[in-house]
Amino acid sequence: GEPAEPRTDIWAAGAVLYEMATAHRPFEAVVSATLAGDILYKSPPAPRNLRPGLSPKVEAVILKCLEKEPVRRYQSARELQTDLESLSTGKTPVAARRSWVALATAVVVVFVCLFAATAWYLLRKRAVGSTVSTIPARRSVAVLGFKNLSARPDKGWLSTALAEMMTTELGSGGYLRTISGEVVARMKHDLSLPDEDSYAPDTLRHIRTNIGSDYVVTGSYLALGNGQVRLDLRLENADKGEVMESISKSGSEDQISGLVDSIGTVLRQKLGAGSVTTAEAATVHATLPSNPEAARLYSEGLTKLRSFDDLTARDLLQKAIVVEPNFPLAHSALASAWSGLGYDANAKEEGKKAFNLSSNLGPEERLWVEGQYRETGKEWDKAVEVYRALFHSFPDNIDYGLRLANAQNSADKPKDALSTVEVLRKLPLEARDDPRITLTETRSVISLGEFQRAQITAAKAVEKGEAQGARLVVARAHLWDCWASINLDQLDRATASCDAAKRIYASANDTKDTLRVLTSMATVLLSRGDYAASQKIYEEVLVGARKIGNQNLAAVSLGNIAIALDIQGDLVGAKKNVQEALTIFRKAETKSSVAYFSMSFADVLYNLGDLRGAKAKLEESVEMNREIGDKRTMGFAMSELGSIFSALGNLAEARRKNEEALAIWTELGNKVFVENTQLDLADLLTEEGNPGEAESLARAALRGLATEKGPADNQAGARNVLARALLARGKAEDAQREITSAAETAAASQNRALRLQLAITSARVAATLGEPSHAKRSLDTTIAEARKYGFVPHELDARLALGEIEMRSRQTAAGRARLEALEKDATGKGFLHIAQKASAAMKGAQNR
Repeated sequence: GEPAEPRTDIWAAGAVLYEMATAHRPFEAVVSATLAGDILYKSPPAPRNLRPGLSPKVEAVILKCLEKEPVRRYQSARELQTDLESLSTGKTPVAARRSWVALATAVVVVFVCLFAATAWYLLRKRAVGSTVSTIPARRSVAVLGFKNLSARPDKGWLSTALAEMMTTELGSGGYLRTISGEVVARMKHDLSLPDEDSYAPDTLRHIRTNIGSDYVVTGSYLALGNGQVRLDLRLENADKGEVMESISKSGSEDQISGLVDSIGTVLRQKLGAGSVTTAEAATVHATLPSNPEAARLYSEGLTKLRSFDDLTARDLLQKAIVVEPNFPLAHSALASAWSGLGYDANAKEEGKKAFNLSSNLGPEERLWVEGQYRETGKEWDKAVEVYRALFHSFPDNIDYGLRLANAQNSADKPKDALSTVEVLRKLPLEARDDPRITLTETRSVISLGEFQRAQITAAKAVEKGEAQGARLVVARAHLWDCWASINLDQLDRATASCDAAKRIYASANDTKDTLRVLTSMATVLLSRGDYAASQKIYEEVLVGARKIGNQNLAAVSLGNIAIALDIQGDLVGAKKNVQEALTIFRKAETKSSVAYFSMSFADVLYNLGDLRGAKAKLEESVEMNREIGDKRTMGFAMSELGSIFSALGNLAEARRKNEEALAIWTELGNKVFVENTQLDLADLLTEEGNPGEAESLARAALRGLATEKGPADNQAGARNVLARALLARGKAEDAQREITSAAETAAASQNRALRLQLAITSARVAATLGEPSHAKRSLDTTIAEARKYGFVPHELDARLALGEIEMRSRQTAAGRARLEALEKDATGKGFLHIAQKASAAMKGAQNR
């Protein structure tokens, strides 16, 4: 509770040194009260217990920094610096003059980097239990890049290099809020702006509206020969269109940091940001590789990455790293390129390298690098922690808040994301109207299954985006509206939204997102029941993905083709495609996709009658989902496992799996999947002999699906479950109404499995209502169709229904022969529930 003083910073420095040396924090608690108690009353584990190879001298320095009593710590930064420097000379530090300490290998720690790391640690600490402070918004400035007057493409990299360094220079000390190069690039795509030495006042106002920048830095450069370059720069008021400062400086291409330093000093003074300290200057210079060739390759790679060319960016960034292996931002950018291409393991590896090398960056930049590392590694909870630290430390930076909300969505915490959205809406007026906030809200409510609300928020995002000229935001909003409309079975609206998104992405030369929209358009066709057309578009996406080197999108396309083939009845083709997709995903170590498409593979295997194989794939999916924390795919897998255990005759385990799925969907707040899982449980209740409860649960689920206006197939399937429960209760007329309605609802559907299910239930109802001949003819047709397309579960179920009807129609010999053969076949394939029902039907007839 005492005021902060220099020895407080010494403790924080020790905490950072501890984490750098051991990869652990000295106190790991995440709850603020627990963390505070641990800091006050507990000693951290000895660093060498966590990393035995650590020098005892280094451990002594760290532990002296972390002493509970300030008087026992280093009393000044200078004293700590002396001990740190002594590590490189072999002298024993003051902190290590104890009998138990032996000499060990010395290490060199740069003093400036230490206090950059200290600030980084303190930023992270602020996130624990904190809330966004109410502080005035800082003035903002965007470096828009510079026009190349040399007419030499090989000098184009200087625009990106100069802009990156100048942005860091102006942001040093935190007096100004700088707009990142990534956001500037997005704005240029939105407004179709080339690099220019200046922009008209109207254009400047559009820029201000798009990215919320008070000031912009523009200009041009000219290669003078002999390695010299002249930079002509302007600082302009984006709102008024007035030039505030014009500067012209020349310098060496190999030493552009000096050029940036001198110009940055003038700009900072003009903007009232003061001078850059020595430590801050070091972090500015760390923005670009020290090797000129590496700087060129890195800058060119960054430009390609921001222009949606992940493949070329990857190649350039790899070359930059070969030239200068220890430059962290090249590794971070390469991680993004690998991620965009679908190589998760490579992305995670590069992200980790970037983080481990980031100690020479400023605290804000280091946290940003860590956040991207956690994202590429799918460590969403840690990513949330990092972005929360950034947002709470810089609450006027909307990009940090948006990153936080998106990480929360990826962590399956859409309600937390919506809370962050509400905080963002309390920012200053211009920031709170940013369409990306509404876009993030749309993603969150889609995760919650609130598709009608998603349509409303997507429309608002389109309106705001168009007003600000943010066409890429508009495109993404149209894409989200397309997904919401698909889930509401509003397929005409879905098609229109996808078409709008496609046009925008194509005009921006964003091939990857254009292909993603095409994937959504294929899903619309899938929902319409036009599986052949859907398959054709998935195949088109596959060709495009391979052309741009995006193996993740290629593998997703193969998986989607498998789904289309599965529904059409080409189970062999479906199996081949999904196996190829999984091979790619496994090679790239894309665990989330392996987990998801393992479920598709399981569905194909189930339809082929391979229960054991289907169960193994689903259990693999469950284990992966537990590892990566993907609750949504876990929910799907649990539901599928419920079906497998039901077929195996283990209804108790089937119930447990479906209840686990229900708990997941309830936690996530996804109403549609809650209702679908309730239907699975209702079907189980019927099989368990509780058709009354089944009817109540099915009716409740059907009401919910009708309210959500979900796909027609969902409602038809729900009515099928209800009809089965009614039939088991002896309410054949009511069952007939429901199954007739289901058939009408699914009249346009080409979902072969659903049609087979409806046909079997309809035949059972007809037989109960005194039309056994009609029912038997219908079942003969159903059996033939199921055999033709290889749907083993449906064939067995239809044979069971036919055998039961024959037994009740006094065709005992034919019925018994059919049921005996069925019992044998079902047992051999592992469909023990059908085998048990066949046996029960024969015994029941014998007892009668």
